[in-house]
Amino acid sequence: SDGDARLLFLCEDGVMAQSYSTRSREPLWVAYELEPEQQRRCQGGRKSFVADRRIPAGDRASANAEVWGPQPNGDSWDRGHLAPSYSFSYDLSPGGAWEATYRMS
Repeated sequence: SDGDARLLFLCEDGVMAQSYSTRSREPLWVAYELEPEQQRRCQGGRKSFVADRRIPAGDRASANAEVWGPQPNGDSWDRGHLAPSYSFSYDLSPGGAWEATYRMS
């Protein structure tokens, strides 16, 4: 019920901060600051989105859920980034900044 809806504030140490609505099961905003040195090391890449385990299971969206589905022009979109993954690809380590952009929160 809406009475149980919460606004969660999530923080990736030194990477980004964001808010997440348990009512809509989606992020509301994200804030980050990138240094020029970090941007010079960007490597790019792609991976699949994953559920954010910091959010209780009953409050998070399914990683398998179709978000928008087929569009009239034939495109089929399913996910997007509030923080651009390429900008965080200076750190491709497991659990690093780049992976954080693929969490569904």
